[in-house]
Amino acid sequence: AIDHVSSSELIKRGLLTRPEIQMYRIHPPQRYSDWQAAYKQNILRNSRRNAQIVRLAEQYSAQDKSVLITVTRVEEHGGLLNDMIPQAVFMSGKTPAEERKQILEDFGNKKIKVLISTVVNEGVNIPSMDVIIMAGGGKSNKQTVQRVGRALRKSEGKSKAMIIDFYDADNGMLERHSKARLKTYKKESEFEIKAIIDVD
Repeated sequence: AIDHVSSSELIKRGLLTRPEIQMYRIHPPQRYSDWQAAYKQNILRNSRRNAQIVRLAEQYSAQDKSVLITVTRVEEHGGLLNDMIPQAVFMSGKTPAEERKQILEDFGNKKIKVLISTVVNEGVNIPSMDVIIMAGGGKSNKQTVQRVGRALRKSEGKSKAMIIDFYDADNGMLERHSKARLKTYKKESEFEIKAIIDVD
């Protein structure tokens, strides 16, 4: 059972690429005590945060890297980001199986540079994926890191993978979740964690 093996163990065995984790600190305009409101205003509709996601996706895709943007609220957040990134392809639960297969194939061979989706499931193996932007926030559990780990498959010419996440500094729930995700990354001895980068 591969699931019990940590990503770091697989990196040590040379099966996965070592990722670099970058977290961008975003100061949300307002703090909400209600989780739904916090999520909606400070993650989904946070224009500064979304602009940063777009900027990073465009920057890396321009360097011929394939970028997966993972969202938790697919229709709403995914749709919004898709409107902001003209070259992106958006895959949701409503995307028919055949079309999904084609999208993943095109993404795998870099015909599609930017893919917006929920966390691509365990069964999907895209070795050429270079950058994952975790746009959805939320608590990260072991499963997320395992899934992210799957995306770190080695491929020709890929020296490292980049995982981009956000540190939502709202002094509340979102920040606690950001801290929990950071802690999860830190548990992986082979993950290289860059300093938290402030977004002006």
